[in-house]
Amino acid sequence: MYDTKPIAVDVDRSGQHRLVVYAVPRDSRLLGSDDFRAQLRREFQRAIKENLNPLLAHVEDVVLVPELPQAGPGKTRTMKELRSDYAARTARA
Repeated sequence: MYDTKPIAVDVDRSGQHRLVVYAVPRDSRLLGSDDFRAQLRREFQRAIKENLNPLLAHVEDVVLVPELPQAGPGKTRTMKELRSDYAARTARA
């Protein structure tokens, strides 16, 4: 299993939140791979559809990172910080 952190992001400030998944690939050579991002997106969507709620099975984006950011000893950064990080990444794109 990959180390992952799902977040809800209001990508267009409409109040409609989208699911974005931060993921750490097992192989660091895959960090820049668009094909791998697309594959993970499909896998996450299928898993959500089959195991949770088919109506929520839309993953807006997958962000590949070398490690999940930490806020302290063993604590993942807050959702707010990850949302800010995603907003900064998409503003550059």
